[in-house]
Amino acid sequence: MGGNSKIQAALMPARERYDGNLYRRIDPALWPDPSLSGLEVVIVSALYGLLTPLEPIRHYDAWMDQKIGERIRLSRWWKQRSLGSMLAEYLARSGAAVVHDFLSASYSVVGADLDGLDGIEVVRHKYPGLGNGADFHRGQDVRNLMAGGA
Repeated sequence: MGGNSKIQAALMPARERYDGNLYRRIDPALWPDPSLSGLEVVIVSALYGLLTPLEPIRHYDAWMDQKIGERIRLSRWWKQRSLGSMLAEYLARSGAAVVHDFLSASYSVVGADLDGLDGIEVVRHKYPGLGNGADFHRGQDVRNLMAGGA
């Protein structure tokens, strides 16, 4: 999926592999080391599901709105496989008090299962009307959060 090349691309940490507007806004030095801070980042991937920023991944070209087969989008495929429930369980076990949801509309099928997590406040960040520019603002807000801002 997402790669027809016969050349094997090297694996890279997810935080380096992804290079969209959201990720370009985050200074590399800001990525948290969970062992040193209380901040942890979980990436929702159309190909891999849940990732930590340091997990090595290959290059691919897939997104949640992408159709696989004739009738199903990846977002629906992941929903049928309970990716949202997996994320909710991960968060429940993490001991987090607050979770910031930066999922875009096509990825929000995963975030729907975050409603009603016992003892965890879910802060949803939405960017209505910004279209493709929303990821720029998402990245800015993630960067501010990682830097210790609000």
